Amino acid sequence: MKSILIIGGDSFIAGKFIKEYSGRFNISAISRVNTGIKNEVVVDNLFEIDQNYFNNIDVVINFAAIVHRPEISDEDFYDRVNYKLPVHIASIAKKKNVQQFIQMSTVAVYGETSLIKPDSNPSPKTAYGCSKLKADITLRELENETFRVVSLRPPMVYGGGLAPGNLMKLISLVNKGIPLPFGEIKNARSFVHVNNLVGFISKVIANEYSGIYFPVDEKNYSTTELIVEISKRLNKRIWNFKLPLLGQKLLRAIKPSLYSKLWGNQIIDVVYEFARPKYDIVQGIEEMVNSYLKKNK
Repeated sequence: MKSILIIGGDSFIAGKFIKEYSGRFNISAISRVNTGIKNEVVVDNLFEIDQNYFNNIDVVINFAAIVHRPEISDEDFYDRVNYKLPVHIASIAKKKNVQQFIQMSTVAVYGETSLIKPDSNPSPKTAYGCSKLKADITLRELENETFRVVSLRPPMVYGGGLAPGNLMKLISLVNKGIPLPFGEIKNARSFVHVNNLVGFISKVIANEYSGIYFPVDEKNYSTTELIVEISKRLNKRIWNFKLPLLGQKLLRAIKPSLYSKLWGNQIIDVVYEFARPKYDIVQGIEEMVNSYLKKNK
C-alpha cells in the first residue's frame, strides 16, 4: 500500500480524495484548518512544515492554492502560494526520496484558448494562471529518474455536494426565479466531476505516471444547457431569454472575463483510456442542487 502525504487537506478536492481512497492508500494530510480527518496535522504556515512528515512517503499531492479572485491582480499574492509553495514542498519531497509529486494545476494556464490539446501552448491571462504555469515549469525541472512530477490541469470542477465555484453561483441565481439573459447561448465548455478527478488521480498514482494531464468529462456543455438542467433539478420555471447583441457587446467590453466564461468556448480535446469518466454533469448538478437546498432550508 502506497503512503501518500496530502498538502492542503482542507481543500474541497482533497477531502473527496481522502474520503474515497483512505482504504486503498495510507493517507496522511497537512492542513491549515482542522477537518477531523484521520492522520491530519494542522499548521499555521505551510512553508514551515516539519520535514520529518515526508519520511517514508511514496507520493505527495499538493492541493494547496489561492484560487482566482477577479478583484486581486497582484502577482506576488498568487506567486507565494501557487508558485513558491509547491516548489518548496517538491524540493523537500525530492530530498526525502519521495517517488512522485502531483501538483494540482489548472486549465487557466491556457487563458481563453478555445480548443486545448496536449500540445497547446500555454497563454495565461491572469496572475492566477501565470503563477500556476510558473510552478508547472519549475516543478518539471526538478524531475529525474527517481522523482516523477505530475501536473494536472482540470477545467471547472463540480459535483460532490457544495463544490465551490461558478456553477454553484449559477444554481443560486436560478433559484431566485428571476428572468435570466442566458438563452440560446451556443457555446461549449469542458468540465470535470470531482469524482472523475479524484479517480483520475488514483490512476496516475497506481500507474506511476509523470507529465501533464487533463482530467475532463467526456461531454461538453453550453451555458444555456447548464441553466436548463439546473432549473429542472430546482423545479423552477424561469424565463431564460436571449441577450441582445448590443448587450453582449457591452458586457464583453465592460466584463470581458465574465463574458468569456458565459458565452465563450473552452474545450479540452483529450481522451485517456486508463481513466474513462464514470460521472456526468447531470449527476453532479443534482448532487449540488440537493446540497444547496439542504443548506438553505
